[in-house]
Amino acid sequence: MTMTTALLNGRAHTGGVTDDDIDPAARPTRRTFSAEYKAEIVAEYDSHPKGSEERGAILRREGLYTSHMARELERTQTALEITGKVHALLEQLSESADTDPRSKP
Repeated sequence: MTMTTALLNGRAHTGGVTDDDIDPAARPTRRTFSAEYKAEIVAEYDSHPKGSEERGAILRREGLYTSHMARELERTQTALEITGKVHALLEQLSESADTDPRSKP
């Protein structure tokens, strides 16, 4: 059964829309990629010089965008920065705990 948007909206206002009224094929699904696939594509992408036509060909072949490549890199760089800051903080706390005499009751 195919329903128009107007019909669905009308039923939504009256409380008459159920999951059966919505075509599951019309719902887009998010693609998922395995870690192996990601590593393979990144390695292939990085094997070509920056700005080369081969990089664009890889992205077109896989249906990806340059933002997919840059987003993961930015996330990794941010995680490394945070890890470095946490490490420095823990070192400071450790040093201050070693030098501060604790009063015993």
